[in-house]
Amino acid sequence: MPGTLTHSPSDIVRQLLVNLALGVDPTTDETSDWPIYESREPDLPDDCITVYNTADKLQGRTMTDGETQGQEGIQVRIR
Repeated sequence: MPGTLTHSPSDIVRQLLVNLALGVDPTTDETSDWPIYESREPDLPDDCITVYNTADKLQGRTMTDGETQGQEGIQVRIR
């Protein structure tokens, strides 16, 4: 199916933020500031970033085959 994502939108954005050095991956670097989590925010540390999936926005359907078109939703929380 065209347009199917292998990873969730929140995981893609989380990895983008890590690649841009705006935070670190907590599974590989437990000592640095600003770990970036996906979908679940732990109680500690206080300084962290969490990316969540939110509801998709339906844009409509294509006229040729009726395939649904839409935008994925995300939320970035900085604590």
